[in-house]
Amino acid sequence: MFDYSALIQQVALYLGKPWKFNRRAETAYNRYEIIDGGGRALVLVKDYRKPRFSVYGRFPHTITSAYLRDYKSISFAASRAPKAIAADISRRFLPHYVAAFAEARQMLLQEQAEDEERTQIARLLAQVSKGREGCHSSNSRSRTVYFSDGAAEVISAQRVDLKLSSLSADEAIRILAGLHQKTQS
Repeated sequence: MFDYSALIQQVALYLGKPWKFNRRAETAYNRYEIIDGGGRALVLVKDYRKPRFSVYGRFPHTITSAYLRDYKSISFAASRAPKAIAADISRRFLPHYVAAFAEARQMLLQEQAEDEERTQIARLLAQVSKGREGCHSSNSRSRTVYFSDGAAEVISAQRVDLKLSSLSADEAIRILAGLHQKTQS
């Protein structure tokens, strides 16, 4: 199996600052990375059947949201000159990737702000109801508060689902009357 490390190192040099070859990402599977030190990475994968590379961008989940919209990749022949490969990456791939990375970063910051808002609402509901916040999984964005005779699921700052049980007829009528007044105003 041919080692393409030297080729990828030269491509990184022609891309210029801040891009550099990431030696720690080398694998036996002809997968290489060129990184910028700020979380962005160009992943270059050699096709095992032909002398071609595919280039795609990495979106680390710690600093970006999962980014799938208009996902772009390009490919190039492994026999091309490193300067030509770098020019091709700069022209055809980097503008899209840099913009997509910035958008994915903003998406993560927005998701984190919304998550903090849901957490604060859940804490307030737990305090008011004398209940407790339930554990939540990382794949579920909602927060649940459990209290005697019910639960409140905080979906967003604008939506909380209440599940009440064991109410007297009087309590149910008062709650529904209050909800009815809310919708009339």
